[in-house]
Amino acid sequence: MLELDHKVAAAQFGFRYGDRVFQLQEGNDPAHASDRVGFLLRGHVMKELIAQGVRSYDFLGGALGYKAKWGAEAGHYLDLQFARPFSAGAAYLRAQLYAGQSKSWLRRHLPESAWQSLHRANVKLRREER
Repeated sequence: MLELDHKVAAAQFGFRYGDRVFQLQEGNDPAHASDRVGFLLRGHVMKELIAQGVRSYDFLGGALGYKAKWGAEAGHYLDLQFARPFSAGAAYLRAQLYAGQSKSWLRRHLPESAWQSLHRANVKLRREER
């Protein structure tokens, strides 16, 4: 954590295994955005990790964006999901799979204008749920 005036201005949360660090979550106080506190914290963390012998810093998934400035390269991850057969968890995973397959099928087979209309309706519904 990086503190300014005894208040947390930026934080990083990750896991270390041997000489590898996996960055899980980070955030910073928007009031200090112009101070680039997240950037400063990452620089300090990197310096400390190198001094401790860490050889790999994995930003994990997500778009490269700012991560590329630190030398990050796109990687490949495999998400494993499992549940007991015939359980509520299995039903949930099956529903998620079918929903994804249905969405892909619709996107491939609907005219672009119809797809865009469905997409706008979905975005609107999700906003109203909040």
